[in-house]
Amino acid sequence: MEQKLAGRPTVRSPAIIVIAATIAVAYSIPLGFQHLDLHKFLLPWYRHIEQTGQIAAFAAPFGNYTPPYLYLLSLATLIPVDPLYAIKGISVFGALLLSASVYYLLSGIPRRDEAAISVLLLPTVVFNAAVLGQADAFWTASAVMSVAAALRGRLLAMVAWAGLSFALKAQAAFLAPFVIAVLVSRRAPLRYWLVPTLVYAMAMFPAWLAGWPAQDLATVYVRQMAWQPDSGARFVSNAANWWTVAWWLDVVPPLWVGGVLGVGGVTAYVYAFRRIERRQMLAAAAFSAALLPWLLPLMHERFHILADVLAFALAWALRTRLAVAAAVAMQTGSALAVVGYTAYYSIGMATVGCAFVILALAALARLSELQPGPNGAHETELAGRRCADSSLAKAGVS
Repeated sequence: MEQKLAGRPTVRSPAIIVIAATIAVAYSIPLGFQHLDLHKFLLPWYRHIEQTGQIAAFAAPFGNYTPPYLYLLSLATLIPVDPLYAIKGISVFGALLLSASVYYLLSGIPRRDEAAISVLLLPTVVFNAAVLGQADAFWTASAVMSVAAALRGRLLAMVAWAGLSFALKAQAAFLAPFVIAVLVSRRAPLRYWLVPTLVYAMAMFPAWLAGWPAQDLATVYVRQMAWQPDSGARFVSNAANWWTVAWWLDVVPPLWVGGVLGVGGVTAYVYAFRRIERRQMLAAAAFSAALLPWLLPLMHERFHILADVLAFALAWALRTRLAVAAAVAMQTGSALAVVGYTAYYSIGMATVGCAFVILALAALARLSELQPGPNGAHETELAGRRCADSSLAKAGVS
């Protein structure tokens, strides 16, 4: 019989052991797999640092990532292991940080330890870390911490985590509508709006000290947006979004249409959630993270990872059919895009995945509306309250 110790969370050893064993298998099998991106990007960057020096390598721009990831890559070169395992080790470390961030996010939710470790089995997380060796778990973990801070009413921490997330990857902008809506609803002072820029600058500062030009550091993401394959083939999108469907059907509109949709989507979102309440926040954050990658062109297969994680956390918190359906649809859509990319058949599978993301968006929009449940209580109220600090809950802050 399970016993509870005062002041300590209950540990369900059998479930944790089974999940951990599954994770060990899921991550160990593909560790030797080498996708094209490893040879085209990550391994050349690793070798450049090895040949130039862990600090001297930053004297001039290299790679198309911002320096924070390259700092980790530089440290990894000091470990006497095969470069492939060093790179994937960084990615797995990021996945562990992501798991920890979900544990923090779900404070007050029953069996959050199982939820946190189960995140490591989400398809996009497994493929990102163990298969592709990508670094998206780092920015995603920071974004999850930003949502957790918003739930606790800690606006300064929210914008600081959002800034760190953006310093790691431009995809952190997918959470921007949510962050803006929270700042607007709480009438945050101007200094809070400037914090993300300050955090970004601080993250770039070590590279600038080493000699990396400030102008280049400020425009990394501009160059990323202009990326196209060396083969000369046009890239439109391989994420599970409508642009991929349009590309597959050969009816792609001008890319400026994506800019209009993005601005319109952010504006509509902020207006809709201009009075956002705490009980809405988790569903609203998941909706934000799913919406922009669906609206915008030039999206890659793994860009829905934050939406995957937040939808999963929401389903764990609510345990309602609609929340579970949203999470399943989100994971399915993303998984089809990522598996398709890994198998070098991204367009076809991502096109199918788009339908699932549409279903997830519809479900998340519904969950964000605070629809009354059978007892007259709001469906998202439980998640919002339980995911906040107990001290805030006792104080009645909403």
